[in-house]
Amino acid sequence: MPFTSPFEKTICPTCFHAIRLGECDIVAVDEGERVLRSRPAGIARGIGWIWTPSIRGEKYNRTLATWRCSDCGNLLPPNADEAEMLPIAIVGGSSSGKSQYLAALIKTLKEGGLSGLGCSSFRAASQDVDVRYKADYYAPLFVSREPLIHTQRIRTSEVYVPLVYEAEFAGGTSSRSAEPRKVNLVFFDVSGEDLQDQDTLRRGVAHIVNAAAILLLIDPLTLPNVVEVLPKYFRADDAITAASDDAYQMMSKLTAVFALNRDGRRSHRIPVPLALTIAKSDLLEFVIGGLPPDSPLLQDTRYPRGCQQEAMESTRQETEAFLRRFGAGNLIEAARSKFETVTTCATSATGEAAFEGHYVDPRPIRCLDPLVWCLAQLGIVECAESTAASSAHPTHTLGGEK
Repeated sequence: MPFTSPFEKTICPTCFHAIRLGECDIVAVDEGERVLRSRPAGIARGIGWIWTPSIRGEKYNRTLATWRCSDCGNLLPPNADEAEMLPIAIVGGSSSGKSQYLAALIKTLKEGGLSGLGCSSFRAASQDVDVRYKADYYAPLFVSREPLIHTQRIRTSEVYVPLVYEAEFAGGTSSRSAEPRKVNLVFFDVSGEDLQDQDTLRRGVAHIVNAAAILLLIDPLTLPNVVEVLPKYFRADDAITAASDDAYQMMSKLTAVFALNRDGRRSHRIPVPLALTIAKSDLLEFVIGGLPPDSPLLQDTRYPRGCQQEAMESTRQETEAFLRRFGAGNLIEAARSKFETVTTCATSATGEAAFEGHYVDPRPIRCLDPLVWCLAQLGIVECAESTAASSAHPTHTLGGEK
């Protein structure tokens, strides 16, 4: 990628500033970020506007070279010159299990979860991401089989460092397209407390404001009418949740982020796909009047025959009916009044509740659903439309409502 347009910029997935790769240091990650090529200075700085040095080749491959953001100083993915960034914000209260969901989602993706949707490869964008995922997410949950600790809130001077994974879709979004499409899925595991602090909101929560899609995880034990009809042995610690974990309050904080940090057009709905996602869906089987044991929501799926709009619509209808039945209808209406496109999903990171601080056999259930819906909304994957479904539900789009 030697010569580039002076108007072409790359978005840093950490600070979200638009930068030119030609104006960034190239550093050796394997050697403590030793600078291999300093960014041009003085008169030579103009060269960085029209020329981006390649980091391919033996010299750079040997040291795991990449660019260092000229604004925030964080490392960029080594494929930043060829993959589009797709930030995915995962938000929810402290009891919603965001970290566990992310651990299960990436595990499913690494196992080929998107292969039926045309994804030919899925891998960590850098070695550091792979190391962090295995140490902080995979090993504790799926090897030690212990619940993950809550996401810690960031300090004033800190930023969230995302987990970035490259997904390559053969033939782009359509089999008729010859060119593969590389997408960096930039996952942010956001602390619920950061959405409750007014100072944090006013500083700007960049990973939310710049998100291409948002997954709002809902702890079913915070729904008004669920705990009363759940067997006592499932309530234990999880049922004692702070009022700030209420999904409706999280929705209010989420919309406040956009109201405070976007262009001020509060009357306009937010053009970001929002997936209201019931976490810990394995508990819903035990809720009186909840899901029957044979519900499709309690069975995992990997989309072996691709994405079907009719199936997505069926999932949306069943999860929305559950939410309304147990007192969360106001949450759905609030979401649709603020966001242009909304759907509902149900997932479980482990498929079971922890017993005495351990899981017996954690197995993710339907963790792909909210992500696949978002990718369909963004045009990354195609979703086949059923004639019957479209005629029966003319206002529904890919399992969501506008």
